[in-house]
Amino acid sequence: MPFTPFHLGLGGLTGGYGSRWFSFRAFCFANVLIDAEALYRLPLMLYPVHDWMHTFLIGGIAPVLLWYHIGRPFCLWVSRWWNKLAAGGVLEKVHISNKIKTLPAIIALVVGGLSHVFLDGIMHSDIEPLRPFGYGNPFYRLINISHLHYILTFCGLVGIGLMFIRCRKK
Repeated sequence: MPFTPFHLGLGGLTGGYGSRWFSFRAFCFANVLIDAEALYRLPLMLYPVHDWMHTFLIGGIAPVLLWYHIGRPFCLWVSRWWNKLAAGGVLEKVHISNKIKTLPAIIALVVGGLSHVFLDGIMHSDIEPLRPFGYGNPFYRLINISHLHYILTFCGLVGIGLMFIRCRKK
């Protein structure tokens, strides 16, 4: 994916906007964390651009390990910033809680990490998602890239729609 935004559409469809069992903020953190590897390696022209963070093993574990000290504080800071920005305006009803529960965060971190690796595996040939247990990329070009982008964009739009429906009910 071209740096994360398409990945976030999946988070919206999996209940990310207000679900009791899934933290959209944690899902976002997992995806941004994994893409930080490519963001670092690309300008340095290191190959593969998508290295260990883009494996199921590390992509599924690293977000959970880094959540408490990095991800959670950052997500709470962004939440406070958003609430100040939206206060008194048209987006005031889109208030983000200052709490992030542990179980929904862990579920979202694992789902976010694993789905990121899978989706990038479809798009990028340099990913070896099964490493160190297997090599190669069985997901590469599994579906047309344009179709993948359309599907994830649709998921994101549905998620935004669900968010506004939930906000209207409050």
